[in-house]
Amino acid sequence: MRMVLKNVLALTFLFVAAQVSVYAQNGEIKQALLLINKGENKEAVEYLLQKVNEFPKTAELRYLLSMALDKNGQTDMAIEEAKAVVTMKPKYKDNRRLLMNLYIKKENFKSAMEECQFLLKESKKDIGLKLNLCEIYLGLENYKDASTELAKLEVEKPNDNLVLTLLGDAYAKQRVNSLAIQYYNKALGVNPNAVNTKLKLAKLYFRETQYNEALKEYLDVVRMDTTNAEALLRIGIIYNAAGKSDVNQYGRAIGFLQRYIGIAPNDYAGYYYTGKSWHALRSWQNAVTNFESAMKLDDSARVKEETTALLSESYRGLGVNYLKDKNYDAMTPAIKKSIELNPASDSIAFEIGYSFYGEKNYATAASWFDISAQSKTASEPKIANSLFLSGVSRYNAATTKADSLAALAPIEKSLAIRPTLNNYLNFAQYNESVDQPAKARAAYEKAVEMDSNSVTAQLKLGILLFNKFKNDTEPAIKAFKKVGQLDEKGSYKMSHYFLGLCYLNAKKKPDAREAFKKYLEVDPTGNFSKQAKTYVTQLAGAR
Repeated sequence: MRMVLKNVLALTFLFVAAQVSVYAQNGEIKQALLLINKGENKEAVEYLLQKVNEFPKTAELRYLLSMALDKNGQTDMAIEEAKAVVTMKPKYKDNRRLLMNLYIKKENFKSAMEECQFLLKESKKDIGLKLNLCEIYLGLENYKDASTELAKLEVEKPNDNLVLTLLGDAYAKQRVNSLAIQYYNKALGVNPNAVNTKLKLAKLYFRETQYNEALKEYLDVVRMDTTNAEALLRIGIIYNAAGKSDVNQYGRAIGFLQRYIGIAPNDYAGYYYTGKSWHALRSWQNAVTNFESAMKLDDSARVKEETTALLSESYRGLGVNYLKDKNYDAMTPAIKKSIELNPASDSIAFEIGYSFYGEKNYATAASWFDISAQSKTASEPKIANSLFLSGVSRYNAATTKADSLAALAPIEKSLAIRPTLNNYLNFAQYNESVDQPAKARAAYEKAVEMDSNSVTAQLKLGILLFNKFKNDTEPAIKAFKKVGQLDEKGSYKMSHYFLGLCYLNAKKKPDAREAFKKYLEVDPTGNFSKQAKTYVTQLAGAR
């Protein structure tokens, strides 16, 4: 909606008794003027309606009725009355000027232009009408003609505050900001206390990212008008932006923004920028309160986009603080709210799970690893790790065999996503512990398949096969032989002893004797040395 230029309207829309002084000998007109000048507009309307009914063809009475109707807030009716006067008395200039200003007031600039052009034909040198013409051009968004006519007026009235201000308006609308700034400054040189002009100048400085200059003008506005909402908000925004280089500015921003909220409690912007300032100061609860207020006041897509991520971060920060204080009851809903608002923030769930895991609070750790595993934004390795640790946590928290068995499911899922040697080895061990040798064997074999030179994988596979699959000797023999080949440092000396036992089970006595001899060679006083010597003696000459 086009803004009515109130400065011009105030200048041109002054109705004084002199305008109808030529009719003052008429008693009815005198009485009407008396009521209007006293501000008794309702009474003036009632009186004039009565007199117009008595004298319907008296243009002067109807002109005054139009004036009184407008002053009484009945502008549409005032226009109709003024139009009726035009029909009765087309060259009644006072009425045509009134009608023009009524059209301007209603932002009907096209009709206002018709009236203005008529009046200018009659009074070509009238400065007030020339100002009206410029105002109408601005209303019609014909900024080029407006600036042209205003430039002519500037020659006639070089220090006229209104002319200079309107020139600033015209250039501002054309985005010729340098000239607009120049004319606003000229206008302020004439009238330094013009609040509206300072506001316009501050806006232009802000648009041109000249924030220091904008701040100076806005602060001047607030000094002159302590409740100027626009200035308070802009000052808060500027200080908020300045906080990136000077953290103290956030506090100043909050002060001005809270004053703005007191004046405009239903505007989301005050809460949004206050929330941003508290967020930057890591005062998470204050940030949450303000961001939530902003979203309640404006749930548009734009505001949601601007606010949701910051609100999520604030809930996350709040949750982390609760975690540090071990206030887990408060932490849980805060973190879950953060993730609900922004699923991309679910990485915090893994960190919390790991924290509980470190404290050996395995059941709680598992629940957070589950949340992390359900992430829609995490990488596959992160999801796999979350599943694995969920299973390990459940395994450590298990009190029954059924619990332990259930704990293996997420570990198995993690291996399907991201198979790793160590995780297969762990999975195999967990299966051994719950007496699932077949699954344990499959896991060890997968580990060996991934790295046939893994001494640990070969040794554990061999031991499992020896203990649980006695009739399946060849795979066990193969595993222990591989350990012997890989164990250059002699860290797994017992592998030779178990290899001998496997050869015995396979009825390969000469091979068994050689394996026992090798064991005694590398570990002559080891745990199995006595039994190995017995086997060597017993198998002497065996075929």
